[in-house]
Amino acid sequence: MSERASKMNKATTILDTEIGTPPPPDFARMAMVMMNGWTAIGGQMITFSHSAWQASLTAAEEMRQCQSPRDLVEVQMRLARGQYERCLDEVCEMSGLLARVSSAAADAIAPTSPPSS
Repeated sequence: MSERASKMNKATTILDTEIGTPPPPDFARMAMVMMNGWTAIGGQMITFSHSAWQASLTAAEEMRQCQSPRDLVEVQMRLARGQYERCLDEVCEMSGLLARVSSAAADAIAPTSPPSS
């Protein structure tokens, strides 16, 4: 080995010892975090879909018992308002869940900073 290569190896060893070699990104952990997160997101979407169907079926039952067009419009307006509010709540929850999943996945592969002396 040449003198130059020897000096380079020695310098690299000193740097690795003093600074520390950052661990490689943990892609397996990131994949697990993403899979768990998307499973939670899918569950949230199913819950939202179920509640929308349930509200629609309840409104349909109420509409069958309406005595006037005014009653029918009131039921439809109540359904539309409820669905709109549920949708807004769901968008807020899904946004928060997506942000947490993305952050956790990024944390899994983010390089750690070397210990300070």
